[in-house]
Amino acid sequence: MAPRTKYDFGDNMLANVLGIGQVQKEVLLALCRYKGWKAGCGWVQTNRLRTSHVLDSLVNRGLVSVTQGSYQLTKDGYDFVRSKLSARL
Repeated sequence: MAPRTKYDFGDNMLANVLGIGQVQKEVLLALCRYKGWKAGCGWVQTNRLRTSHVLDSLVNRGLVSVTQGSYQLTKDGYDFVRSKLSARL
């Protein structure tokens, strides 16, 4: 077995390195399922303000992009959802 490094977190490596929490994972799944989010959209995480804060944290991690208030998954975000969270889709 190869030695573990400080960056080896097993199956949740990307999530742990990026500090992805449960709420962020749920928002990523919703973005994938509903093809994006903008204010006034039909789904929120608790409320609009919390949703935008969570989305902004995902933008900072490169998993989500925002253009004129509309949030979309990036390629990295889609790959993360597909590889790590797809069982929940």
